[in-house]
Amino acid sequence: MWWQTLTTYVAAVTENAACGSDTTGPIDTSSLPQACAGTTELHTILQIVFGVIGALTLLFVTISGFRYITSAGNPQQAAQAKNALIYSLVGLAVSLTAEAIVTFIVGNL
Repeated sequence: MWWQTLTTYVAAVTENAACGSDTTGPIDTSSLPQACAGTTELHTILQIVFGVIGALTLLFVTISGFRYITSAGNPQQAAQAKNALIYSLVGLAVSLTAEAIVTFIVGNL
């Protein structure tokens, strides 16, 4: 399941907290947790997160479409269903844009 994969990667990152600690600067950061995740782990976690967002969007679009079909000519219910459909599609556009930005940034690390 996706949550087991996510918890496996999070546990791997937190177990190896000592790697890459830099104490050469003026501030001692040895007591702070150090993330040792590479771009592969980060990419996998983000893929899971954006996959869940896509699945939720599909669910909301389906529910909104069903509510629109079953509004039976009631203009108030039809308007609510249209608004929910628009909001879910706008949310999908925002999440796809966020995924593109994050993928670009992670790819350039």
